[in-house]
Amino acid sequence: ATVRGMHWDPGPYWNWTHYFELLHAPRLDTGPPATGLVRIDPDFATNQPAFIGCVTAGVPCAPRGSSAVVLRSAPSADAPLVNDIALRPDGTPN
Repeated sequence: ATVRGMHWDPGPYWNWTHYFELLHAPRLDTGPPATGLVRIDPDFATNQPAFIGCVTAGVPCAPRGSSAVVLRSAPSADAPLVNDIALRPDGTPN
């Protein structure tokens, strides 16, 4: 019930791969088969998703490397985004 109000950190430009390397922490590629967990690990330098509102609401952010990915419901750039039922339990698009 509180997911909607959670703060999203560390932010869109956080380099998770580098962070885990600094910690010398092991990373798991997948979970047990029953979880369906898959790790998505884009190349930080070349993965530059288009973010909006970093400085000013509605204004595109400067392109930068990111560990974040845009998840779509089909393998197409114009496919709808995957809905996050924690943020939009009524199923409305993100």
